[in-house]
Amino acid sequence: MSGEGGPAAAAGAPARPAAPSRGLGAGFGRLWFSFSISNLADGVLFVALPLIAAGLTADPLLVAGVLAARYLPWLLLGIPAGVVADRLPRRTAMVLSGAVRAAVALAFGLLLVSGHATIAALYAATVLLVAAETFHDSAARAIVPEIVPRTRLDRANGRLEGTRVVVEDFGGAPLAGVLFALLAAAPMLANAGAYALAALAVLALPRPAARPAAGAAPRSFGGDLAEGLRYALRHRVLCGLMAAGSLLGVVFTMGMAVLVLFAQQVLGVPPAGYGLFLACTALGALAGSLVASRLTGRWGRGPVTAAAVLLTGASVAAAGLSTHMAVAAVLLAASAFGVTLFNVAQQSVLQLLVPNALLGRVIGLRRTLGWGLMPLGALAGGWLGRIELWLPLVAGGLAAVALALAFIPVWLRADRLVAARAVD
Repeated sequence: MSGEGGPAAAAGAPARPAAPSRGLGAGFGRLWFSFSISNLADGVLFVALPLIAAGLTADPLLVAGVLAARYLPWLLLGIPAGVVADRLPRRTAMVLSGAVRAAVALAFGLLLVSGHATIAALYAATVLLVAAETFHDSAARAIVPEIVPRTRLDRANGRLEGTRVVVEDFGGAPLAGVLFALLAAAPMLANAGAYALAALAVLALPRPAARPAAGAAPRSFGGDLAEGLRYALRHRVLCGLMAAGSLLGVVFTMGMAVLVLFAQQVLGVPPAGYGLFLACTALGALAGSLVASRLTGRWGRGPVTAAAVLLTGASVAAAGLSTHMAVAAVLLAASAFGVTLFNVAQQSVLQLLVPNALLGRVIGLRRTLGWGLMPLGALAGGWLGRIELWLPLVAGGLAAVALALAFIPVWLRADRLVAARAVD
């Protein structure tokens, strides 16, 4: 691999957005509104999917297949979706993917109303909805540096991450249950309207701010794909950041794989109270999103990232050793606080480190690696859970601490590289 800069010079420096009128920029409020509505619908969707599946079949394997259908598009389409986010105006990519999601949700909702829905149709709808999500999310993450000043990316990413937690965990999840109790098709029909509304909000974004930087010459889809892969693989710091994120995703998924069984059988959380138990965890994530920009501004993204992973790993391991419901809830909230700090800091580093014209492809690669390896963590956690239910949490937490110690130099190096580019 080559030096840290890689072919950055050829690709161009990260695009500097136009000076905003105030705050986070003129277009951020519209982007935030679209992001909020879209994530609310996602929260409804991923709670409603297993409920709908259970209503269509009593076969546990077929019901579990919905989860596999959720992962599959990210494995297959994460990188191509990033290429599309770099080739099309990102505003256009978000609108088109939102329209597709609205159409698919409406079509399957009508199938449920008519009584013609099948488990195979649910699989197909899930794959199509998440496939469109890969294109939408790649463009949505890549568009942020175009409409927010570089110095306020941490604040913008923190607000988006906090919004995601609130609308998905506190809004979408309980709303899905209420809608499903009214009518099995109601979550899908409501989501059709939500996805359409989110797409309309994106249409209101300023057109120049939502268009990626033009390349030097027209390229083929395959050429753009190869260019993104070459850039990422030749950039030592970027490779280190993606390796850290992917491995941490594996160990955290391992730690959470049998959390529902640990909570019920070890902590004594009743099934009806499991949602409230998870809501305590979400409170930690929300707190992290609120303070992330202040912490990174004071201490730097590298040190904050390292401290966040150490806190998360130690908290997860300690939760696995706990037998008290309230203590475990507080520890898991602390872990969610750390995960959110990590996500906000690393998202900002990526947006500052990668040239804007390549950002969609790098985000797609990062998502593909992360989502692609997470099932391995889930399988490992399930295997450890067969031995003892507390073992996945302890093993996952300790593994995260070990990874944090190993990757501290990478996070600090990335921080210095971002600072050097800001000076340039």
